[in-house]
Amino acid sequence: MTRIRALKEILDTENRRSKKPLNICVVTSEFIGPVKNGGIGAATTGLLETLRKEKHNVSVLYTLVQNGIPDCVENTWSHWHNVMEEKGINLHYINNEQDYRSWRLKSWLVMEHIQKHDYDVVIFNEHHASGYYSIE
Repeated sequence: MTRIRALKEILDTENRRSKKPLNICVVTSEFIGPVKNGGIGAATTGLLETLRKEKHNVSVLYTLVQNGIPDCVENTWSHWHNVMEEKGINLHYINNEQDYRSWRLKSWLVMEHIQKHDYDVVIFNEHHASGYYSIE
């Protein structure tokens, strides 16, 4: 069973032991760019910037996807992919072929993505319950 620990505990203990950056994935339906408003997007963006400033390897797994297309209020997904790449952040999205309200499917797709990657830390917010299957 996976042990859930506070982010500060992970960053403090793992960094001291290994002296290397952690591979961190932030699972979210919002960050500033594709989404223009909301506290989740602002908080997530601040978290991403802080983790990069601390020299961690950061990936975003974007979950605001429907019909196989990531939702973007302004510009294209390719545009935001390039913006994040310039900031040193890897950008991924789940391949949700259904409506954005397919909460359980989206959570399953998140779990599949995590299983295929070697992340040291995965951070979820509570929005859309994207971590349901991953922390089960």
